[in-house]
Amino acid sequence: MTVYFNVTCEVPLTDEEKAEQKEKEKDSSTGSSGGPASSSSSSSMAAPPISVDVNPSLGRYYPSTKTVMVPLSEAQRAQQPPANGWITLTFDVPKEATQVNVYAWSEKPYKVGNIRKYLSKAKSPSDSYMQLQVGTEKPTVGTNFTVTVKSTDVLPELTYQIYAKGALLQTQVVPPPPNNGTSVEFSFMVTGAMTPSISLVAFYVRGENHEVVVDALSLSVNGLFQSSMSIEFSQTEAEPGDNIDVIVKAATDSLVYLLSADMSAILLKGGNDITQEDVTRDMAEYSFGGGFAPWNFMFICGWPSPFSGSDAASVLRNAGVIFLSDVLVYAEQYGSSGRFPSIADGGVAVPESVGGAVDQSTNNKIDTYAAEVVRKFFPEVWLWEISYITPEYAPLFVVQIR
Repeated sequence: MTVYFNVTCEVPLTDEEKAEQKEKEKDSSTGSSGGPASSSSSSSMAAPPISVDVNPSLGRYYPSTKTVMVPLSEAQRAQQPPANGWITLTFDVPKEATQVNVYAWSEKPYKVGNIRKYLSKAKSPSDSYMQLQVGTEKPTVGTNFTVTVKSTDVLPELTYQIYAKGALLQTQVVPPPPNNGTSVEFSFMVTGAMTPSISLVAFYVRGENHEVVVDALSLSVNGLFQSSMSIEFSQTEAEPGDNIDVIVKAATDSLVYLLSADMSAILLKGGNDITQEDVTRDMAEYSFGGGFAPWNFMFICGWPSPFSGSDAASVLRNAGVIFLSDVLVYAEQYGSSGRFPSIADGGVAVPESVGGAVDQSTNNKIDTYAAEVVRKFFPEVWLWEISYITPEYAPLFVVQIR
């Protein structure tokens, strides 16, 4: 299968191009309108002129950008998907581009499909931007993870912060790169506290206008379950009344819960077992909040997820960070009269509201009733055991059932 790519971008027109455009429009208007129609043999067949009323206060619309092709090599334009299905497309975008359009498609004999991706330029009063880049490998507990920072400015001192489950775990300062470089790398040790995901925020402050330049990524982390465990039966087939051993292997001091139910009860309704996915979801909600699950995408594909935002304030807000400082945290405001840039008051990137409405009413009472019958016998459950794996029996223990 071959996937084809085409990339274009929108760039502003130069002053010469704008003047040329207006001149062509002026010549076209002059040529199409004017004095009385000349007499001819076909004048009686000509359609009557159409008059269009134009509000002079609105003026005439002239496009301010043009579409240009982004250069791609032949190897980039047609690519074969690797085994994992992910194709990396790297290209350079003109600094003055305001929008990038990526178009990908496939052709017969394979399934015909296409997809488009539109990327809009972020907003900055100084046109300064920064990007965090990571490899394709997911961070894993117990290993060092490397991040590359690229900037449109000469990088000064850089600060990065790591958040997990709503807590700030690490703050480090990265010195400027040598020779007035615009790129720098830093590494950090991945710990168990960073599972199942982290928010990585990096920023620096420009010396000219004290503007914060920031970028943020959300990364899923391998290693949420540090202790491995296995379970097996002493035999695969047995007759009623036979003794069977359940062999559990786990680390010393592990607390193991065993529950086995008849298949007929399990077939009635699922979703009652505690799975690794349930634990992962619960842990991820400490970072993202209940009901919000961007981690689903991250854990399925293992790909880093950038926090979207059109300016520094929205990037910080979407990363869940409240930034209090007297420096410039740029925010683009939306008013009823249109779109215009402004600066966040006091340099604070704070969500407008946190949480939801709270019902403080005390009049609404819920009627409760005591259970008439308490069930104490579960014939369909034939194994229910809670045991510790102590050093005496490590690394396994055996439960006998019949």
